Amino acid sequence: MQRTVSVVIPTFEPQTYLLEAVDSVLEQTLEVLEIFIINDASEKEFNGLIEECALLSNKISVINLSSNRGVSYCRNLGAQHSNGEFVLFLDDDDLLHPNFLKNTMVIFDSETTVDVVFGNLELVDTESKKLSFYYYQQLLRSNFIEWEPNAKDATFFIVQCLIPHCFLFRKHVLEKIKFHENIPRGQDSLFWIELAKSDFKVFEMDVLCGFYRLIDQNTRQRKGYDLKKLYYNTVIESGVLTKERELAIFNYQLMFFQVRNKRLPSFRSLQYIIECPVLFARYVWFTCKIKGLAYYNYFLTKH
Repeated sequence: MQRTVSVVIPTFEPQTYLLEAVDSVLEQTLEVLEIFIINDASEKEFNGLIEECALLSNKISVINLSSNRGVSYCRNLGAQHSNGEFVLFLDDDDLLHPNFLKNTMVIFDSETTVDVVFGNLELVDTESKKLSFYYYQQLLRSNFIEWEPNAKDATFFIVQCLIPHCFLFRKHVLEKIKFHENIPRGQDSLFWIELAKSDFKVFEMDVLCGFYRLIDQNTRQRKGYDLKKLYYNTVIESGVLTKERELAIFNYQLMFFQVRNKRLPSFRSLQYIIECPVLFARYVWFTCKIKGLAYYNYFLTKH
């Protein structure tokens, strides 16, 4: 039976990377059903590039928004329009490995109860040159948190926000779990947390799925105290975190965020340090490794 995949690419005032992103979809060894480019109200000067992408294949449709709604809205809208059995999200400056869909379908065919499959990424620079392997998942497993599929434990996803295009979803998953449109930062993290806590079956494969482009814009987008604070508040208010380990790690993360922004850490964060000192020490050690890897890769993009 032929599997059908819909690909959703949100874009806002794209660079020529968009052409490469679309090409990486069209070059898949397993053909896709359709590609939706969601134009999030880009200025008219960018229309030419978007139209050029649309001409690459008759499988491509462009949905133009009249006002800027954000990446979460674009992903949710694309998923609603999709006709495929599976849905893939791809950012407009990233790339898929040519065998990504073929490899994931092997899993879906052999594990018929699986709802979501994800894998590994490589970091590349602005010229698509490899920086270093995306070891974050491996570091988590070997040094800090063992990934326990379908244990309804979100710790893995609290510590490391994964990139959407290393995931392939059955469409029914996205009818139940959506990207939060009210938070402009941290929406990916909250989505993964809710996925981990759901009843959907998630499978991780140790295979390269795609490439994440490290550019200055990605770093700038992560800044903004009030915007990121909204993410933390939303998670707390949602009550989605219920296990002690999840709550401890989330509060450690919140504390570092507060300290970095010259705010006093919350009492609850300090309390979890006292209650779980070994877990806190492991978290600090892991964070140092991750930051070191991130700075090393950023240095490579500049030299």
